[in-house]
Parts: sequence; C-alpha cells; structure tokens
Amino acid sequence: MDNLNAAKNTTEYAWNKHAGAFNSTRKSINDATDDIERGFAALKIKQDLLSKENEGADVDVEDVLEINAGGKIVKATRKNLTQLKGTRLEALFSGRWEKQLQRDRDGRVFLDVNASC
Repeated sequence: MDNLNAAKNTTEYAWNKHAGAFNSTRKSINDATDDIERGFAALKIKQDLLSKENEGADVDVEDVLEINAGGKIVKATRKNLTQLKGTRLEALFSGRWEKQLQRDRDGRVFLDVNASC
C-alpha cells in the first residue's frame, strides 16, 4: 500500500509541476498574443491615418484604374494590381499613396516605363 501511495504522490507532484509549467507557458503565449494584437491595432490606426493624409481612404478594390504606362493606356482593377502582397504594384495602388501618384493630363495614373515590355 505504501508503494501505491508513493506512486500516487509522485504522479500528483509530476502532474502539478507540468500543469504549472503548462499554465505559465500558456500565459506567456496569451500575453505575447495580446501584445501582437495591440501592436497590430496601433499599426492599423497609423495606416488609416496615412491613407487619409494621402487621399486613399475611399478607394475600393473594384475600382477600374486607367494607367498610362509609357504612353500605352491600360485598364485594370485595383484588386488585380494589389493581389500580390509586398510588391511595388501593391504598394502603389493600395490607396495609401493615391495623392502621390503621378498623373497625365487626362488624370490617368502615369508610370514612366517602357510600354513595349
């Protein structure tokens, strides 16, 4: 019987030790998640303010943009131009820089590129 009680006590001790470590790790992960979410919210606020400063707050992914690409006029939806995240096209046409884009005399976005490429 003593062996059974000793095994039970050993098992309970190990369980409590691991449960404590688990709870501590879970708390650390939850705290880190909260920090990330707060940072993301702050970043979103900054992004929205920057977007408003550059007249990009009212853009829609379904907008059809006329682009003067080196003299060749092309049309594309903002959704198509921004689908590859992290690219220059995504940055240019995300709406955050709408006020900063060069325009031709007809108001089309002007890209100084080789039209034949």
